[in-house]
Amino acid sequence: MKRVLLAIGIIAATLSLNSCQWTSFIKVPLFILSDESVKYVEGWYYDPQVVSIKVSYDNVDENDKISTVVLADGPLIDGELLFNQKVIEPTEVKISVRYRDEEDVAETTAFIVPNTSVEFIYHFGLVI
Repeated sequence: MKRVLLAIGIIAATLSLNSCQWTSFIKVPLFILSDESVKYVEGWYYDPQVVSIKVSYDNVDENDKISTVVLADGPLIDGELLFNQKVIEPTEVKISVRYRDEEDVAETTAFIVPNTSVEFIYHFGLVI
């Protein structure tokens, strides 16, 4: 009797695990931020034109006046958004992601260091 129950348990566990393979999981979009661009890597993503990304940082001049420098702002083209200038020193940037033309903008900050890259994900209004 114990062997029968054990066999039934093993079969049930196997069927349960196999059924998980048929479940579709949504993979969140993964992006890579480098000193030259933002690139889409993988995940749920319908059309590159529906996501708009803005990468900017604040610059303080000798008179302590703050100005915002925009490295890039717009949709991805062929999965990439190139910066209008290369980042040559470690810089804290603000990343803003907008899906379609919705009012909600997800924002986060990151450090760009020359010759390195940072991964981030966009998940329904959150940038992580």
